[in-house]
Amino acid sequence: MTDLNLRFLPWLRRGLARSIQADASANATVNFSFTVGGSTVSKTLRVRSAGDVIGIDPAQIIRTDPRPNLVDFEPNYFPTIEFATPDLPWMFTPTAPDGDRLLPWLTLVTVPEALVSLGLLPNAPLPVLTTPISELPPDLSEMWAWAHVQSTTLYATPADLSQALRDQPQNFISRLLSPRNLQPATTYLACLIPTFQAGILAGLGLTVPADVGQTLAWAIGDTRSELQLPVYHSWSFTTGTLGDFEMLVERLQPRELNETVGRHELDLLNSGIITPKTIPLPKSTLFYGALVSPRRLSKHRCPKRPCRAQPLIPCARPFTTSSRPKWLSKTARTTT
Repeated sequence: MTDLNLRFLPWLRRGLARSIQADASANATVNFSFTVGGSTVSKTLRVRSAGDVIGIDPAQIIRTDPRPNLVDFEPNYFPTIEFATPDLPWMFTPTAPDGDRLLPWLTLVTVPEALVSLGLLPNAPLPVLTTPISELPPDLSEMWAWAHVQSTTLYATPADLSQALRDQPQNFISRLLSPRNLQPATTYLACLIPTFQAGILAGLGLTVPADVGQTLAWAIGDTRSELQLPVYHSWSFTTGTLGDFEMLVERLQPRELNETVGRHELDLLNSGIITPKTIPLPKSTLFYGALVSPRRLSKHRCPKRPCRAQPLIPCARPFTTSSRPKWLSKTARTTT
């Protein structure tokens, strides 16, 4: 069996997007120059942003957890969505990274289906989610922490990473998580929406102003009670009432066992043990297993003398000459 090595990156960018610097416009720009016939030509390119996107190829979505229409999803898990292109969540972010932080232009939200509606609006190229703002993550600026790249390829340097992306792209995926504490036995709607206001306007079929910049779809202190958000992808699921294995273990409660638990009588009439005529063989004897009641343990003592180390645990040492039952004497033997 081959060991699986997983590596995680906080974000990933390729191509011209790597040159994006802090930009105040809806679309980031990249300055570059090249030489033609001895002359240097400088140009400024506009990089596409979320304001240019009105849909995502369904083939990019390779997995969702939970799967659509699941009815017993563990409520202590976070819903997730995975993409085949490892840099997709950051491809249209109109800003530069800040160390290991780069805000994705996509956000996965999970809302109770009973409190929201999902439908079409005139002139909107995407389905629109109408939801109370109280059901959404309060701070979109922290969504960088809910996105990452997963790799099964080992690499030591950025150059090795670039080479691995070219040679083994199938070993890289990107993933978004939805920061929602789910409730048991509740039906939810998971929706992939734009993080930036430019993506919201484009998805609603509205004009995207040049000065919209890096404005988020909503922010802390937003006074709106309800929002309309375009949706690139959505699915519904229902949580169960039990949870995962860890959650079930935490629900276990100890209870005292009856004295009869872990013991039973052994019939000795046909045991094959032969004893002297002066020592009668009992008809039966009690046999104790590994799991017995603590109540029984508190009454147990080893034959003749207690165990010094752990007097409340049944003695597992073999009978000695002084401690063996009378009916199991030196002269006793078994039939063959």
